Amino acid sequence: MRKESYNQIEIYSGTSFVAIDLTNKKFGFIDFDASSIYYSPMYVDNTIYKFKLDTPKEIVNSRFQNYDGKEFDLAMIQFYTIDKLNEATEIYKQEKTQ
Repeated sequence: MRKESYNQIEIYSGTSFVAIDLTNKKFGFIDFDASSIYYSPMYVDNTIYKFKLDTPKEIVNSRFQNYDGKEFDLAMIQFYTIDKLNEATEIYKQEKTQ
């Protein structure tokens, strides 16, 4: 799922993907920009996923970088226990400043 984290201080803002591991009851963030609404994550292998561009016409005429096919590894993101999900926006802001 995606989580918008708007803040007047730009460094704290973003539209990240939130990866939720239901089996292990934890969640983490895949940092992104506002163009995340144009993409879907697709499974590649093991913990590797890649971004699939769903609406290419939106990227062609915008200032956003094209992330189509860019891979990411879920093993490389920080996960938090699911009981902290209500604090997700604050946790995301903390990650962005580290």
